[in-house]
Amino acid sequence: MTRTLAQLQGVTVRRGMHLVLKDKNFEVQQEDIHLLVGTNGSGKSTLIESLAGLTTFEQGTLQHDGQLVADGEGRRKRSTLPVAIALQSNGVMGSESISEHLEYATSMYGRSIDQAPFLEAFSLLHRKHDLVATLSAGQRRKVAILAAILPAFASASPTMILLDEPDAG
Repeated sequence: MTRTLAQLQGVTVRRGMHLVLKDKNFEVQQEDIHLLVGTNGSGKSTLIESLAGLTTFEQGTLQHDGQLVADGEGRRKRSTLPVAIALQSNGVMGSESISEHLEYATSMYGRSIDQAPFLEAFSLLHRKHDLVATLSAGQRRKVAILAAILPAFASASPTMILLDEPDAG
């Protein structure tokens, strides 16, 4: 039997006066892979942010692992589901080295992981001690993606990974 990691039910989200999601239902099962395709402004990022519990709903509910996380009534509860996310804006600090940033990302799950094979795969091993501020935009994007996927490898339980525009830059 598959495990439901996240479920949006009847979610409506506005950005200013613009209705971005209307009565949206979406479910993520363990081992699912979803690819969101659409034009700019069609709600892909809003859907990702909603699944992570980062948006405010006008109506509807978000559940993680069957537990209510947020709803249109303003109720919010901390999720017990590990959620790893890379937003379009990257969210990496320029004053950290690549290695420090990735270590911090995995330490949130109480474990450490050997970064070397991942850095090698992303052609960043030779830069692991460099400050993020010194990297190109594409290299910073790679660090943001690694910071999102490494915690899943470090976690002892299923982790939902949400990547917004992972190939940007």
